[in-house]
Amino acid sequence: MANTYLLDIGTAYTKFGNSTEETPQIVMPSTYGFPRISSDAQQQQLLFGTQLDSHQGVLHREGLFPWGQPKNFEIIKKYLKFCFLQHSENIKGQNLIISISPDWSKDFLSSLITFLFQDFEFASIYAQRSDFFDFIGHKIKTGVLLNVGHYFTRIILYHNGKPVLKNGAKSKLAGRRIRQYLRSLFKVKHPYLESPRYTAFLTDIVENQCDLKLDLAEFIEQNTDLTKFQESLEIPQFQDTLLLGIERFIAPEILFSPELMSLKDKNAGDLLIDSLKDCHPSLRSEIFKNIVISGGGASYAYYPSRLLKKCEKIPLLSNARLLRHPSPQFGVWKGMQVAANPSIFEKYAKTATQFFAKL
Repeated sequence: MANTYLLDIGTAYTKFGNSTEETPQIVMPSTYGFPRISSDAQQQQLLFGTQLDSHQGVLHREGLFPWGQPKNFEIIKKYLKFCFLQHSENIKGQNLIISISPDWSKDFLSSLITFLFQDFEFASIYAQRSDFFDFIGHKIKTGVLLNVGHYFTRIILYHNGKPVLKNGAKSKLAGRRIRQYLRSLFKVKHPYLESPRYTAFLTDIVENQCDLKLDLAEFIEQNTDLTKFQESLEIPQFQDTLLLGIERFIAPEILFSPELMSLKDKNAGDLLIDSLKDCHPSLRSEIFKNIVISGGGASYAYYPSRLLKKCEKIPLLSNARLLRHPSPQFGVWKGMQVAANPSIFEKYAKTATQFFAKL
């Protein structure tokens, strides 16, 4: 019997592994780079994953898998080949589930599936919207998805297993903004952190050192000695250290306070309120009964509480059931595991013969 593998293609990270595993075996940044050298042949040497940190003088490029239409298909193919090679098991003849963006064109998706069938000889492939997996991971079909991704925070409404609209409201107050704000906080002392070579270093701080507080002003008032939160971090590839203190608490505030960077983007609470207004009155009470919170930017412990604080004056939102996996960055992964059940997978997956017959 064939195993089923999961390929969660995200704007920040791509995750791959066996559906039987609780978390993916491969988690790789959705970025690439190439050496900053003059040789034409070497300039075309693409670097992925850990290669980006092990090489000197690398030019980093983000946006390999944007929420919108991907543009570098040849690089994407090399990226996926590298990703699969990091996996020790033989995937030939196995099944595959892919999470996709609803903004990707049918032509791109068709080219991607053709590549996966031809180069890796998967037995069957099931491609589905990532937001769909977010919902079935919580075993619901109707609700609101609040996805705090890398480039965007998005609101998507679902009713009986289908999106009410192809795309919902979105804002740039997402994971990437936290890193940008952190950079700005250290701009005077460490201006070189603006370089893309330190993106991984800052991302690690955002994901593992930062902490969103329920009330930052109150927290600072109660902790008069903020030096106890200071930690000295070695800056890679540079003979310098970064003293991380109150910045770890200030940086995540950008998710709810865009004025800190003089931005006009809407926070998640405002997006929810706008979506409630735009939703047909006959569906509001049913759809807004469940709010699924997903994405790496929503990993902070107090994120749901901060969201409710923004919506406390609106009963339909303040009384909603908030659903969030313990690790919301794996919310799509959990839903893909549900879809790997033979009763679901066999209903929607296509073999190579079935796929190419419809081209």
